[in-house]
Amino acid sequence: HIAVLQYNKSKEKEREREKFDEKEREKEIVTTLFIPHFLECVQSLLPESLKPICTHSIPLSGGVIWTPTSASKTAFEVIVSVCARGAWEHRTVTLPLIIRHVQPPDSCDSDEVVQTKQALRLSFLALLEGLLRSGASDWICGAALAESCALLLEEALLPNLVWKAGRAEATIRKISLTACYALLRAGGAGPEVLYRLAPRIVPPLSNHLDDADESGRLLACLCLGAIFTRLKGGFGDQAVREMYPVLLKRLDDSSDKVRLAICPVLEAFLQCAPSESYRGTPLEYTVEMLLVHLDDPEPVMQEAVLKVLQICLILDNEIVTRKALQSKLSMRCPLLVDKLLNTN
Repeated sequence: HIAVLQYNKSKEKEREREKFDEKEREKEIVTTLFIPHFLECVQSLLPESLKPICTHSIPLSGGVIWTPTSASKTAFEVIVSVCARGAWEHRTVTLPLIIRHVQPPDSCDSDEVVQTKQALRLSFLALLEGLLRSGASDWICGAALAESCALLLEEALLPNLVWKAGRAEATIRKISLTACYALLRAGGAGPEVLYRLAPRIVPPLSNHLDDADESGRLLACLCLGAIFTRLKGGFGDQAVREMYPVLLKRLDDSSDKVRLAICPVLEAFLQCAPSESYRGTPLEYTVEMLLVHLDDPEPVMQEAVLKVLQICLILDNEIVTRKALQSKLSMRCPLLVDKLLNTN
């Protein structure tokens, strides 16, 4: 009886394996044959597919074209999502249409219009974020992304980074932050574009460091880090004095992830202006705060803070050495100070 049961079980397992193998073969056929052929067809037919949806040149200004349930909107989203490369190639049609639908509501709009625009902004910002990620992973789209970077930052993302009350607006800001980071990470935003837009983009990103949501603060850290890295030497005295207290505040964040994420941002920030801009109170206060957190119980945080202090050591060896020796007596792990000074 036991032998019969074991035989039946082995047969059941064998049938399950056969079914699994058959499904895998079907998946492989779809992946290797059908999907590439489908994408190739969509790619070649993209201009013709867009014609019924966009029958005329679309200016950046003007009212909303579609409603959240519009069939043309759904068709457009499917086409752009399925064939991102084609969407970038035909960006003179696709991007203005996306930009049109992510504009914030006017002060005179009714509540119904505001809700409609919020739904459209959520949908099209998510579409734009996916398009940016696809463009970053495809070198052919890289040139188109770089060419469109300033337009997207100014017309699509910056207007949606401004704080507004409400849960829907909070979600819109988070998607905008994600799209902003996708654009910056893709490398499409060159130093010349960022230098011109820095006075407009850095303040709202800095404001998001105080976001109630942890993910918003993390995304703001990532965006600022990318900007500071690309703008080495591009900031002046005033920018340094305005920014350093805002950044140092995140070392005391309630989230360990944010506390850790702000450290590479500080590394980049301490290299984005001439060394003279940090001298005096900005550098002294920064070093004092960093030395407090160098004594953090978490080794990962200790190492991250140590890297920032090593940059400070390059800026002013005397100040860092003096303050480090003063704080050494009260630290739980004074060996970290020795490790810092030994890098000198």
